Amino acid sequence: QLRKADAIIGQVNLTESQFKIARKLRIIQTLSAGYDKIDLVKAKHHKVIIANNNGANAISVAEHSLMLILALYRKLIFHHQSVMSGSWENLKYQNRELYGKTLGIFGMGHVGKALAHRASAIGVNVNYFDIERQVEVEKKLGLNYVFPEELLRNSDIVSYHVPKTNYTHQIINHNSLMQMRQDAILINTSRGHIHNEEALYEALSSGKIFGAGLDVFEI
Repeated sequence: QLRKADAIIGQVNLTESQFKIARKLRIIQTLSAGYDKIDLVKAKHHKVIIANNNGANAISVAEHSLMLILALYRKLIFHHQSVMSGSWENLKYQNRELYGKTLGIFGMGHVGKALAHRASAIGVNVNYFDIERQVEVEKKLGLNYVFPEELLRNSDIVSYHVPKTNYTHQIINHNSLMQMRQDAILINTSRGHIHNEEALYEALSSGKIFGAGLDVFEI
């Protein structure tokens, strides 16, 4: 199949010997935004283009982020387990409303925009940081551009939506967590690579932050 292929669809990391067999191959097209499993240097050496599907899952991930926020604010896991065990301990007085809270979005790509759009629609104030300021998006959705320190200090919820790069490696760490408010929650639906799990465990177990909703892990 490799000898015949002009293109491959999927996040496929070919070996050196496979590249040599696939002499007709010109492009590998992923089905996802991520392409970190592919050796880009090796692909470039063999003159094979790598194309990603940027934004393909943006709505799904944005909805998933909202689900994690609401699950934490409404103590969903606790109440579910309480009902299942038969004890039914009611802690609804500890529930929190999302309306009027401040959401800090770190990374205003496709997912960040989709989350900002949905959060704004239900009465959440949205601040964001991105390496590129996006004035048109700010005007359209009523967003506020802030630097990371202010985002961490002033947000009820901090949600990360960044790619896996050398710059973003463990961007969630002891220092960043210490800057967050004690009643704040952290959301990470991007990559496990961006958070330090030991630092996060310490922040949660010591009560430095209120909670965390994770869709990804270091391992």
